[in-house]
Amino acid sequence: MSNPLSTSATPQAPEPQQAGAQQGANALAGPSQSAGSVGKSAASIPAPTNAQTVTALRHFSAIEQELSELMKDPDLGKTDMRSKVIDGMTRLVSEGLVPASGAVRDLGTFPERPYDQSVWVNKHFMNTVMAQVSILAHHQAGAATGQNVEPDSTADPDDHQSIIAGLTARYGAGQ
Repeated sequence: MSNPLSTSATPQAPEPQQAGAQQGANALAGPSQSAGSVGKSAASIPAPTNAQTVTALRHFSAIEQELSELMKDPDLGKTDMRSKVIDGMTRLVSEGLVPASGAVRDLGTFPERPYDQSVWVNKHFMNTVMAQVSILAHHQAGAATGQNVEPDSTADPDDHQSIIAGLTARYGAGQ
């Protein structure tokens, strides 16, 4: 749920080896974008540093955990899950992983009908998994091509939102 539900707060890492592959947003973010729609090629974007990669993975992991809990619920697709999504977003906001304004904005994208809610949760889960793979692949590709991806600093959980905002700007997410 990144801004748990915002594409603007989640980096969309380019897939270094597959142009046009779908890129992940955050789990409760909007639909993913293709690499072509991000506006920058993987070759022109420096690979994320170790600290940035760790922060992105922490972000995506928290979103994935919230979505996984929703997916395990036998009522998903049968009854309204809005209150459970709000609870999950509230946890992400309280942990400093998502700004409150982004959570409110993203909750606006949550559908009314239970079946559509199930589709929404599953889509965001897949986007989150793809985002994890993409950020790791870009970090690995950077290391393989000699870019300095070593820690320039350690990943500071207190600086989570600013690091995510920097990655979002780097990858042009939300454009």
